[in-house]
Amino acid sequence: MSENINLEETLAAFSAYLTEKGRKQSTIKRYAYDIKDFYKWLRENEKLLHIKSWSELSETDYQTYFSELEDKRKYSQKTRHRIWVILKKLHMFLGIVSPLDTINLSLILDQSLHNNDFITEVEEKLLKQTVLSTKGLNRKTS
Repeated sequence: MSENINLEETLAAFSAYLTEKGRKQSTIKRYAYDIKDFYKWLRENEKLLHIKSWSELSETDYQTYFSELEDKRKYSQKTRHRIWVILKKLHMFLGIVSPLDTINLSLILDQSLHNNDFITEVEEKLLKQTVLSTKGLNRKTS
């Protein structure tokens, strides 16, 4: 795959690759949307005037983009992480070294559990009653 920045050609080839990998159409559409949004940002910020290929984008370019997602657009950490993953996969597909490897965006989501992640004692009691109940079930007769 050519790493030249031809959005439609890149998206078509990347979509075919994702289809071949068994990705759902909804996933492919999400990837395409986020890549198009990044491309639009590149164009609006005149980055495309100075580069000819995806590999010429710098760590600073990506850092600026992700800062905008966080500060101006108020994207959640989860959304920014999704976009980071999509752009990383695009780089892998294109066979280029990803500047995203060195970007620390604090995107590693906090996976620790908090009290509100667990059911309450009242919810536990109701769950047990529901599971053990035969209410609403038909008795099968042989």
